[in-house]
Amino acid sequence: MNNIKPSEWIVNQLKPIIKDNDINNLLDVACGNGRHSKYFSSMVKKIFSIDNNLSKLNNFSYYDNIYPICFDLEKNNIWPFKFKFDVVVVVNYLYRKNFNNILNLVKLNGYLIYETFAEGNEKFGKPKNKKFLLKENELKKMIGNNFTIINYYSGKIYLPKKSIKQHCIAKRVA
Repeated sequence: MNNIKPSEWIVNQLKPIIKDNDINNLLDVACGNGRHSKYFSSMVKKIFSIDNNLSKLNNFSYYDNIYPICFDLEKNNIWPFKFKFDVVVVVNYLYRKNFNNILNLVKLNGYLIYETFAEGNEKFGKPKNKKFLLKENELKKMIGNNFTIINYYSGKIYLPKKSIKQHCIAKRVA
């Protein structure tokens, strides 16, 4: 069964940003069924939801301000974006070759909100393949000097299920 509730951590980090800033657009990377896109659709003017699964993107037909984009981030070299975003959200997705491409989608003074699985998660469930698990502090290191890290966590979480994750919210400063 797919998790249809948004990540509590993402919601808790993003709500104050939306409240305190003029957020015009948000990109939901590898959005799946769009649990984050749908949740934030009443708070953000334009949401762009990208995934390689067209049938999942069809779930957005009832939302006027969600723009689904069917695109395989891992097979296409030229990404379909001509502009940068106020907020880029990435949840449970890791493809290291494209990490810099994702960072480059965040506009100056915009925010990156990233949450995915880390090494040690294989004890609790999928993913178990180290290719899809962050190494210790890897997320923090990959973000680099163009961002200021506002909140970072690495370790065990218990809800919605026990797992090992890294979470980060960072603001682009250069």
